[in-house]
Amino acid sequence: MMLIGVLLLAALFSGDVAADPDLNIESENLTEVNQDLEERRFSWGRWCNGGVYRFRRCYKFVNYKLSWVDAELYCQSLGPNGHLASIHREKQNEFIGQMIRNVKGTLVSTWIGLHDIFREKKFLWTDGSPTNFAKWSRNEPNNWQGREDCVHAGFRKQAFWNDQRCKNKLPFICSFRRIC
Repeated sequence: MMLIGVLLLAALFSGDVAADPDLNIESENLTEVNQDLEERRFSWGRWCNGGVYRFRRCYKFVNYKLSWVDAELYCQSLGPNGHLASIHREKQNEFIGQMIRNVKGTLVSTWIGLHDIFREKKFLWTDGSPTNFAKWSRNEPNNWQGREDCVHAGFRKQAFWNDQRCKNKLPFICSFRRIC
């Protein structure tokens, strides 16, 4: 029984790679795909569980408020390697800001996957990726009153980040692998 389970998992992971539609685009469709790239980028909903495919990941803005921990758990339920979004360059930060604006009409405070829960000022992403980019607001992070360990984007309706109390409830951005 264990062998069958291992074989099924292997088939799932190998099928994930083999079923990637980006790898098998027919040459006659290449022109059409290139002309429609911007629109196609926003139409991956069926593979992204209602999210948007960009930067080789699916992103989903969730417009209801949860604590940071509950938001992370929700993101983990969306798909493989699901977590609150990690941001590694300015273009990703701008993209996430635009996703929020598209839904809310303006930039609002939104949980992302950065935190310093384990050690103050040692910020980590929930997906384990390197912390190689930051977009802190002026005088942040400040760990106000010694209680701020989780990070949100959209501080003061700008594309900057702020540390915040993890128990506060905010909308959030998830990131996960495409579901094939």
